[in-house]
Amino acid sequence: MAHSRMIMLSVLITLVAACSIFSTSCLPDKCAIVCYNGGTCKSNQCICPVSFTGSNCQNVTLLNNWVGTDNNVTTSSSYQQQISIARSTTDTSQVVIAFTSGFAAGHVVNGTLSTDGGIITYTKQLIPTTTTPDTVSGTIVLLSTNSLSNNYTYNNSHDGMIYTIQGHYTK
Repeated sequence: MAHSRMIMLSVLITLVAACSIFSTSCLPDKCAIVCYNGGTCKSNQCICPVSFTGSNCQNVTLLNNWVGTDNNVTTSSSYQQQISIARSTTDTSQVVIAFTSGFAAGHVVNGTLSTDGGIITYTKQLIPTTTTPDTVSGTIVLLSTNSLSNNYTYNNSHDGMIYTIQGHYTK
């Protein structure tokens, strides 16, 4: 009888040990931090989708300064371009795009940021000129954490031309 109790006790201890090992390895990773915008926590660090950065995935990757080359498809010319993208101070779904050099240098337009933070669209934004206003419409797409495309049309009221521009930028 004592022998069977020893066997039962050994089996019970083995089962308890096995259950504790397997149950803790199968539990989800417990994190002390909160990840936003679709970020997931692993080993107490947020793993962010490409369109968000920061310790809690709280920053939109597109909101930054970008430098690149615009190719004017209409005239077969290219030039260096710099843009700065910032969140609007009045509407969190809106952004302000400042063209600091290049084809639309010195102009600022407003765009709409997609909910996933990866695309900005701007439509028929007025570009004031000395006589009649020009318009610009386009789409900015985040390609990776460090690159984006900016494809837009520039309707020039002075010469009646609509210029098609394809740009690629990096941080």
